[in-house]
Amino acid sequence: MRNFNDALLKEGDYLFVPGMSFDYVGSIAFRAEQNFFAWLKACSREKITVCSVCNGAFALGEEGLLKDTECTTHWRRVKELQSKFPEARVLSDILFIKSNNVYTSAGISAGIDLALAILEDLQGPLFTHKVARGLVVYHRRSGKHRQQSIYLDYRNHINPQIHEVQDYMIENLA
Repeated sequence: MRNFNDALLKEGDYLFVPGMSFDYVGSIAFRAEQNFFAWLKACSREKITVCSVCNGAFALGEEGLLKDTECTTHWRRVKELQSKFPEARVLSDILFIKSNNVYTSAGISAGIDLALAILEDLQGPLFTHKVARGLVVYHRRSGKHRQQSIYLDYRNHINPQIHEVQDYMIENLA
């Protein structure tokens, strides 16, 4: 495995910080990653777009990349992100957002939405559609979509017959 310092990044590149366990984010080991946090800040200064998925936003915050920046994270961690980084402008119910040269996204699937939105900006909608089709995802979810999916509303029960009826209704709206 290579060290992050070996990455040959240049202006215009994109760097993604993946999601990570929230237990790790609160650990001594995470706080000890000062070299990594400083490297993220250096990348940002070099006009490399820094992106985070889910709890990866906490790594961006450690070196001040969220200061005066609109950002988001997984809905379960929004309050913790705002509390830990009070100078960040944490948005609570969106999939992803770009602010300054930082992108942040909610959960893992929102990270896919973010990557597809960036890809569409770089390569256009037809190319992105082909990639999304290969991934078997719908690629038109914008950053403004809510984190709570309408398909999960009213699914907080355990009755499989009710699920079957709900699925039938969704598939046969007419």
